[in-house]
Order: sequence, then structure tokens, then C-alpha cells
Amino acid sequence: MRSKFVMITVLVLACACTCLGGTWHIRPDGTGDAPTIQAAVDSAGAGDTILLADGTFRGPGNRDVVIEKSLTIRSESGDPTTCVIDCQGTSAERHRAFLCDAAYLMFEGFTVKNGYHSEAGAMDIQSNLWGELTISRCHFTNNNGGYGGAIRCLLLGSETYEISECLFYGNYSEYYGGGIFLERHLNPDGLCRIVDCMFLENYAYYGAALAEWLFEPPLGEGLTEDVGTHMIGCTIAANSGACSIFGTAMSGERLVIAYNETFTPFINSIPVLSCSNIFGNAGGDWIGVLEDQYRVRGNIRVCPSFCSLPQGDLHLCDESPCLPGKHPDDYTCGLIGALGVGCSCGPSATHPTTLGAIKALYR
Repeated sequence: MRSKFVMITVLVLACACTCLGGTWHIRPDGTGDAPTIQAAVDSAGAGDTILLADGTFRGPGNRDVVIEKSLTIRSESGDPTTCVIDCQGTSAERHRAFLCDAAYLMFEGFTVKNGYHSEAGAMDIQSNLWGELTISRCHFTNNNGGYGGAIRCLLLGSETYEISECLFYGNYSEYYGGGIFLERHLNPDGLCRIVDCMFLENYAYYGAALAEWLFEPPLGEGLTEDVGTHMIGCTIAANSGACSIFGTAMSGERLVIAYNETFTPFINSIPVLSCSNIFGNAGGDWIGVLEDQYRVRGNIRVCPSFCSLPQGDLHLCDESPCLPGKHPDDYTCGLIGALGVGCSCGPSATHPTTLGAIKALYR
């Protein structure tokens, strides 16, 4: 009887360990549980967590990491400014951080910079038909790609993706999606939520902040809360290219889209925007398919009153019309954009004159 009890106990403990997953501590100097991120990925089991210590990860094994199993990769500190993956990519020597093909992935709390690739500059996510992806509190800076300056997400079926509280600054895409490129195939059933993100000074030929392309889109069909791409509470500012957002199956709420080079959005579908502020874009604001949505559902066109766009500070001054209770039409929207109060309105709150100082802030 005792041996039977021991066997059952061992099986229960083994199951618990499998469900919880192991943890791998990785340090930039190679002294952790594995010498590099790739070595940890190769040794880890499905469901494990790889914790990155503060510092800068560089070189072979810490870039061009291939992931083919369900994993979590996060910083120990949770601070993306102190935990950095520097891909050191150039046109002559191309590198990116991750190439992923797994059912479930989570990335959290680190920076990826200086990626350079013909496809996605920093992360290329190629999931299965029913995968889940979470990217939260990450910074993507100075990455260069052909399809997705920072991130490309390939959706083949009914995946669920969420990208939240991320900064996309200074990324470049030759074709689609300076910050993010969402490429949908087979059917439109996948859901992608982009929440509380900032897109600043990115470039792409189409979709400087984000491009979403649905092959053979269902023309004329509406979107539901469970299908398509939904942008919520994001700030899109000072981006350049043919348009800031380029999409086929999108909706948005509580967005600030301001001071971009051009804003000629959306094809093949009419997105539904609510509580959004589109202002000061060189190519026009509430134009094209969005023309009839101005002053509807809380949509406005007023200066957002950033604390200092030239310094890359997208917080709002304390009298901004994007703050809760400050809506010019007394519409109940809550916070519009990704960031709340950061300064007092008046002489300290500045409006855009030049973007040169932003580079020094994030690079």
C-alpha cells in the first residue's frame, strides 16, 4: 500500500511540474542556467519560462533565436529600458531577435533594437492555426524590415494575438508596417488586439505604424468583437510614409492619431472608430472612408496637447481634451490615447517643431 501511495505522489508531483513549467535564468555574460537565449530555448520544455537578467544581450545565440515550442520569455526586472536585445543588424549582416513557430508564446518587459532583415526586422511570428501570442511592455526601436519594421504576425486561422503597452519607435519597413505587419491567410477569424501602444516616428511605404492585410477579404462584411484587428487606447504620432494605418479588417477606439506625415487609412472595409482624436496630420484628418465618422461616437479633431512631442514625451498636459472628463463634446470616453497626464498646460507644454531630439531619447 505504501509503495502504491508513493507512486501516486510521484505522478502527481510530476504532473504539477509539467503544468507549471520550469524557469531558466539567462544573463548577458553567459553565466546563467544556459549561456545564451538560444541555448535556453533549445534546453527548455514546452511551457517553460526564460528570464532575462538586466543588461544587453548581443552576438550569436542572443539573436536570430528560433523558437518552435510554447514558451514565455520575459525580463526579470520587467523594465524594458534595462533589459535589451541588441541584434546589431545591418544591410550587410542581417540579424533579428526571434523567428517563432509555436502554439503559445509570451514576450514581456524587454527592448529589441537594431534588427535588420528582409522580412520582419525584430520578431517574425509564424503560428499554427489556433495559436496564442502575447507581447507586453516591450520596446522596439531602430529595427528595419521589408514586411514589418519591428514585428510580423502571420495569422493562418483562428489565432488570438494581443500586443499591449509596447513602444514602437524609429522602425522602418520597405513595404508594409513600420511598427507591425499583420498578414492574414485562409480566413479572417483570427483576433488581434493592440492595446495601449505608442507608435512614434516609424516609416513604411504602407502603414507607417501598422499594416494589416487580409488575403481575399470578405468585402462588405462587418466585424465583431471576436474577429479582425482592434486598436484600443493607442497613440500614433509623427510617423511618415504613404499612410499611418493601412488595413482591411480593422476597428479602433480611444486612439490619438496626430502629426503624422500622411493619414490615408484603410482599404476594402470601413472601420468603425469611436472616441478617437485625429488631428494635425499633413495629409488630412477625418478623410476618405472616415469622413462620415467625425463628431460621431465621440470622435474629435482637436490638439491633443502632448507634453513635448519634440522630446518624444507623449504624455498629456493636465487640460488635454483627451483626458477623462475633458472631452469637448462632453462625451464619456475615458482616456484617449496611451498615456495620461505628464505635465501642466502652459509654457511647459510644447507643440511639435522638430523631431530631431526624439532620436537621442530612445537610441
